[in-house]
Amino acid sequence: MNKTLSTDDVPPQFLKAAYLVGHVPLKALASDARISYTLYIPPTHYKTGPNAKKLPLLVWIHGTRRKLDALDGGDLVSFAESTPCAILAPLFPAGLDGPNDLDSYKSMRSKTLRSDLALLSMLDEIAPRWPGLETERFFMLGFSGGGQFVHRFLYLHPERLLGISVGAPGRATMLDLTLNWPNGIADLESLFGLAVDRKLIRRVAIQLAVGSADNEVHGGNEFWEWLQKLKGKDPKLSEGEIWLP
Repeated sequence: MNKTLSTDDVPPQFLKAAYLVGHVPLKALASDARISYTLYIPPTHYKTGPNAKKLPLLVWIHGTRRKLDALDGGDLVSFAESTPCAILAPLFPAGLDGPNDLDSYKSMRSKTLRSDLALLSMLDEIAPRWPGLETERFFMLGFSGGGQFVHRFLYLHPERLLGISVGAPGRATMLDLTLNWPNGIADLESLFGLAVDRKLIRRVAIQLAVGSADNEVHGGNEFWEWLQKLKGKDPKLSEGEIWLP
């Protein structure tokens, strides 16, 4: 079957059996099969039909370890059931821009990836399959590396966001016109063809969470000094393979 199967095509009592509600299996992104995504859609709250109220959508961006366990019966499932809302969780695997690449998805733009556009493609894919989800404007949540993604996505696409929660991002992008991306926004327009719209950003509800454990550099200073020396010895190591601010 080449036609996209929509929840409007399936009788409500069969949606769970068809894996269209509850835990939705990881699916390859059509525009870039290296990337995949999964959803959790609370079965008792998802409604179909022209008069059904759409469920809000929370996009959850993973951190560097790519752990998705919070969506596998964890806290996010409880949150989705009690709110209620649906959860979309992209998976940007390591190694997209080279064998040592851990960070390329966080900066929105790398040698082979525009991660912001990949996310927008996911939303375009799920909209016709799950017309009962609100995909035009949504909420975003990310911790650590995921927080970096959410923070930068806000600068590029504030018109799509209702609210964001940024947890301990580590490397922040400042609204600084003297620093280049991803430390500042001096070259943002030339890189992305977009301008920062501060008025639209102010309309987004923003939470920044920093905890008591966020008071030291990951790996310690000695690790980063060693990494800097390693990069200096081997200029073939690109920013996508070892990204140092």
